[in-house]
Amino acid sequence: MTPLCAQQIFSPSYSLRWPRPQFIKLAASSSSMSGKPYQVRCGDSQPVASQTWLTTELQTLRAKAAAPK
Repeated sequence: MTPLCAQQIFSPSYSLRWPRPQFIKLAASSSSMSGKPYQVRCGDSQPVASQTWLTTELQTLRAKAAAPK
């Protein structure tokens, strides 16, 4: 399965079961089996909690969308 990037997940055309912030909190932050938080690693950087990374990406994408063109 190909991983989805933030632009795909947060695209208005991508159908999610919950609003994006709720999706991040309930489904994309930690394992429901182990309770361990998911981590995101970009390139050589240190891992970041997925909730932090996804929330930041969502804010960035929303700011770009709201910016005057």
